[in-house]
Amino acid sequence: MKFRSLIWSAAIVGIVGVNHALATGASVIMQTYASGSSGEYRSDANSTLLTSIDNLAGYVNGETKFKDSSGQWWFGTFCLEKNEYFTPGDSYIVNLSESANKGGINTQNGDPISVATAYLYKEFADGDLHHVDSAFSYNSSSSAQQLQDMIWWLEGETTTLSSTNIFRGLLLTEFGMTGASFSNPNWVATIEANYTGSNVKVMNLTSVVKTVDKYGNITYTTVYNQDELVYVPGVPDEGCTVALLGLGLLGLTMIRRRLRHA
Repeated sequence: MKFRSLIWSAAIVGIVGVNHALATGASVIMQTYASGSSGEYRSDANSTLLTSIDNLAGYVNGETKFKDSSGQWWFGTFCLEKNEYFTPGDSYIVNLSESANKGGINTQNGDPISVATAYLYKEFADGDLHHVDSAFSYNSSSSAQQLQDMIWWLEGETTTLSSTNIFRGLLLTEFGMTGASFSNPNWVATIEANYTGSNVKVMNLTSVVKTVDKYGNITYTTVYNQDELVYVPGVPDEGCTVALLGLGLLGLTMIRRRLRHA
């Protein structure tokens, strides 16, 4: 991976199908945590980004979120793509969405995460994954690697999965196939179905690289770095958002009618 310094700047849009324009300055710094090339990573979100994701509501102190010596909060996350990369310590532009974007071994533009990926990450972020799967341990590099491997398999980034992966039994039970095989095509289609909820999001990470040619011409190029998971429990689902918007418009209509009759 090429090391480079990037300016902290970002805007996050598209939460639950409705664009939310945020103040510039929202960003995230990615850091290696469990493994050198894959597994759990720690994401350092600045104050603007923290506000937009409910200040890590739902994450558990000491298990899925941490505070460093400077008082900065970090949260645990996992990669969705096998062949996109970030440089630990660099800052990245963030777009919050429901899909992996560009790159990846099996990722087209706008590839929604699977229901099983969303389920596992929600349980992880809530600090409950070790309760639903006793083989998992927080702050364990081996457990984190197994979770990362399962996520990559669920997202089609790899076609092989260890027969000893600790999440096999959990997913078979949770998705109604206790005692069945991971090779059952109907069951695989069930767990790989697109997630349509609103609480597990994707941080699409990009960076802007500046180049200057020998004539002094400046070119800015967008680089797609990686897609990471984030938990936003306070985000309403799309149906609620639309319903509230409808009620708001109805209220404005009633007020206008009353004013006309006054």
